[in-house]
Amino acid sequence: MISRGEAGILAAAFNRMVGALQLRESDLRASEARYRVLFQKSPFPMWVVDRRGLAFLEVNDAAVRAYGWPREEFLRKTVDDLHPARADGAAATVPLVAGDITRDGTWHHSAKDGHVLDVEVSAVDFEYRGAPALLAVINDVTQRRLAQRALQETQDQLRHSQKMEAVGRLAGGIAHDFNNLLTVIDSYSAFVLEKLAPASPEAADVREIQTAATRAGALTRQLLAFSRQQPFEAKAVDLSATVTGLQNMLLPLLGESINLTTQAPPKPWAVWGDQGQLEQVIVNLALNARDAMPEGGTLVISTTNVEVDDDLAARHPPLVRGRYVRLAVSDTGIGMSDEIKGRVFEPFFTTKEVGRGTGLGLSTVYGIVLQAGGAITVETELGRGSTFDVYLPRAEAAQGEGVVTTARELRGGSETILVVEDEDAVRAVTCRILAARGYMVIEARDGSEALTMAAKDSGIIDLVLSDIVMPRMNGLEFAAKLRTIAPKVRIVFMSGYAEYDPDRLEMLGMGSGLVRKPFTADGLARIVRGVLDR
Repeated sequence: MISRGEAGILAAAFNRMVGALQLRESDLRASEARYRVLFQKSPFPMWVVDRRGLAFLEVNDAAVRAYGWPREEFLRKTVDDLHPARADGAAATVPLVAGDITRDGTWHHSAKDGHVLDVEVSAVDFEYRGAPALLAVINDVTQRRLAQRALQETQDQLRHSQKMEAVGRLAGGIAHDFNNLLTVIDSYSAFVLEKLAPASPEAADVREIQTAATRAGALTRQLLAFSRQQPFEAKAVDLSATVTGLQNMLLPLLGESINLTTQAPPKPWAVWGDQGQLEQVIVNLALNARDAMPEGGTLVISTTNVEVDDDLAARHPPLVRGRYVRLAVSDTGIGMSDEIKGRVFEPFFTTKEVGRGTGLGLSTVYGIVLQAGGAITVETELGRGSTFDVYLPRAEAAQGEGVVTTARELRGGSETILVVEDEDAVRAVTCRILAARGYMVIEARDGSEALTMAAKDSGIIDLVLSDIVMPRMNGLEFAAKLRTIAPKVRIVFMSGYAEYDPDRLEMLGMGSGLVRKPFTADGLARIVRGVLDR
């Protein structure tokens, strides 16, 4: 039997225990209230979901704002209602590991208005109101991934531009060497023809050789256009009128199965470019579209005045902010895969069967457009056709007409000419052409040898005919040093490249003329005689 004293002690202990329990319950309520405030005020979307059915038990204010669902509607959904899917294409499973925090890749979630959120989900197991649950924190990385995609696209464009620039330099070098060979072929063919009766079968054979050389020269011009080294005679061009003027020529080329439509703005701007090359751009793009529509279709060629802002310029280098005319060539053809789209402007790349194309059409377009200071883009989808957009800078003001050279009498002379050329075959044929017209000819293999000859015979040299691209000392360096020895001697350059403009060379005091390779005997003689007669 318990004594009164013992009962008092037990009662006091019980009261202390009850008080402690009441205090702990109060603390727990206070602690829960504090954590609920943190949960609701967190800047990151947060959920509490049932561990088994993944139904939403709690969502914070940030989740309501991010996903757009009212709280009451949110709490009637499950995680699956957000259509979770892995951004990398993996199976759609909720990224959770019992008893531990996990961060499992980037997921696509759909908001109420339909837009997609790229999110990272971190979740942890815990007990909520006596049942197993999950607490998840959502990190919205949509803007970060958009920025990463934009950066990747920019890097891809840069790599593509660098590749095209490297291929362009290679193409230009090939064209230069090829022009030297064509000069030799065409010149020696002319020498043979001089000795044959015009009606003889042999003469006909030689003329076929010359015809083939001419066609080969057209290929080198296409290569030079791709590498932006083709002769460029710029002036203000009405692109809309050019498209209209080509319409009648294009119709028979396209065939009856293709419907051609042209569109132009009411007041089209002029562009600054080479008329012939811009016509070549339109024709090449039209023929490419024709080949993409073997069963027929619709081709639309349109011109539009556009203002290019910084955003558009950033997406389509090398565009810069300014005014352009956009030439759009759209077809309803077979379209292209991403792989073909990535290579479509490469020279010699073609999807046509052997014998049906050289693969230079679009690469020529690419070179002409870049040489004109513009840019070209392509949008395409397999089975849905393609659209090529060409941006050409507006001609803000007329910049004068090009100089027209008149034909000169093809006569020779008795002057002394120093020929400087590192290619033996080209040097030999050049000297032969000049000697046949009565000139006294001195040969030099390079700039150093030519300087030695000029120092010794400067008083008798009337004209120097020099190649520009030579090893060790190029033609421009040679000309600069020659001026210190013979300041009044006239200089004519030879080149297969187009970056050397005759007016620019003369303005710089470097030369009085330019012979473009491949040249003919008559063409060389006309330029030499014209410079000597000035």
